[in-house]
Amino acid sequence: MGRCFVSFTCLGLSIAAYEAALRYAGEREQFGRKIGGFQLVQQMIAEMMTGVETSRLLACRTADALDRGAPDRGRACSMAKRHNSDTALRVCETALQVHGGAGYTRDFPVERYYRDVRHLTIAEGTNQLQALLLAQGALGISALRG
Repeated sequence: MGRCFVSFTCLGLSIAAYEAALRYAGEREQFGRKIGGFQLVQQMIAEMMTGVETSRLLACRTADALDRGAPDRGRACSMAKRHNSDTALRVCETALQVHGGAGYTRDFPVERYYRDVRHLTIAEGTNQLQALLLAQGALGISALRG
């Protein structure tokens, strides 16, 4: 359950960072136009949007597996925790980039979102451990046997 909770927490941070980047891109002007009009910023927005949606789908699937007591619920929780925390880290990092140098200041919330999500790649088992557990499960290797 803890890993599922972490995956939803990461989803929330991803949404917050994405929405902050959208607002900033719609307000900030550079070279006489809104930065949201630049293709590179649009690319970053699209990547964040996709990350948020895939995280949402995986978190909801995992919660459903837990509610049903599905036999693969442990695997689903590990997958969601790993994917959503990695994705949230990328989304928050991209939101910082959209904000430019201002993203590192406390004038905007994205610096806090990045700091908050960074520790979630470690909480409830590191993402490296989740990858190991997932791969061993897929390969039928017991962690105790090696």
